[in-house]
Amino acid sequence: MPIRVPLEVHAITIVVVEERIEERQIRVGPNTVPRRERVTARREFPPRQDRATFESALRYANAVFAPADIRFHLSSFTPATEEIPNGTEQVDFNGFQYLAGRHPPRSGLSVLLVADFERADLGGQAVESQSTCIVCALGDPGTGKVLAHELGHLLALPHVETGSPRANWNLMYPALRAGDELTAQQISLAQGSRAARRFNAP
Repeated sequence: MPIRVPLEVHAITIVVVEERIEERQIRVGPNTVPRRERVTARREFPPRQDRATFESALRYANAVFAPADIRFHLSSFTPATEEIPNGTEQVDFNGFQYLAGRHPPRSGLSVLLVADFERADLGGQAVESQSTCIVCALGDPGTGKVLAHELGHLLALPHVETGSPRANWNLMYPALRAGDELTAQQISLAQGSRAARRFNAP
């Protein structure tokens, strides 16, 4: 029987509140004079993924982890709206930590979906000790490559050495990769990870 790992997904719309000074002309008696006033603008940046695209990505991730006999399932999908401390729509590591604190896992692993990261080369990040990952891109439509990679980190899998044999075919290659292979050692590590042991309890 496969190890079933529940995912608590939070689809987070990032809110950016900006204040600026605008000048407009007003009439004072027969004259027109400039008046400066503070204006607050609110912009929202919804995540790139919805429930349907996430479920498609999850099917792909489950196919990747089938050799390890590990299956993830969606236990909840909750929309949320957050303003992060740096005041921009791009989530950096500090923003990730802030959101992770706002949406900690309760009875599964926490997956945070957002629109964008500070670095264009990042599709996601994960912190195993917090049982939380964050994803802005799920790879090509329907593939879930990024999701599978970040879930791999939550199963205690580190990045592979870039010069190792078939490195760029491995799930844990730290950049764009040609495949999603798992070695026998990685399968053993994933099955013995803290998350797998927790959800494999009788």
